[in-house]
Amino acid sequence: GSPNGITASTFDANWSEMGTQVVQQSAPLSLTSTRYGNDAMIAWSTPGDCHLARIAADTHNVRSFPCRNNRIASNFAEKSGQMVFEENGGVHRSDIMVGAHNDIANNNQLVPTGKSPRIVYDGKRYWVSYINTHGDITLGYLEEDGSLASMAIENVRPMDGAYDLAVIDGSVWLYAFDGDNRYSANKMCLTREGLDPTINSSI
Repeated sequence: GSPNGITASTFDANWSEMGTQVVQQSAPLSLTSTRYGNDAMIAWSTPGDCHLARIAADTHNVRSFPCRNNRIASNFAEKSGQMVFEENGGVHRSDIMVGAHNDIANNNQLVPTGKSPRIVYDGKRYWVSYINTHGDITLGYLEEDGSLASMAIENVRPMDGAYDLAVIDGSVWLYAFDGDNRYSANKMCLTREGLDPTINSSI
């Protein structure tokens, strides 16, 4: 992404470049991507629109609302996904329905206040996190009705954007870096009592 728009480069199995293409000429405010089978799914926001493209499939979908600081995760088996983004001081969520009239299906408020959302798919459920009004991370998973079952990970207060979620061996990990040069890694577990963050390391 650049002031000239969105450009995609394609490589073969040996990492030989197969050419580049201009996906969209509009300059992005934010840009994110994820794997979708053997394709790449890219989402970006302009001041007034939200865009979602699949490069190999040569599709481009647009919705007339911005999706700033967006992140996406996909479930290739069900031809679906989820996108989280910032809007009106809170975190919103959109269902991604591949092959529908518009791959960006909707725009739903997930939480009224929050910023810097993240999302991953662990093969069973979507995990979402964001920075809450206290500066701590709130992390949880999406219920079937689209609501968020979550808890605050207290004293994990990263600088804006200086944290991420990752799925490692089927487990969800939260990595964060704060303004005091401290790094932490938390493994999320589901117990009968609910969510349980285990601090694996803090440096």
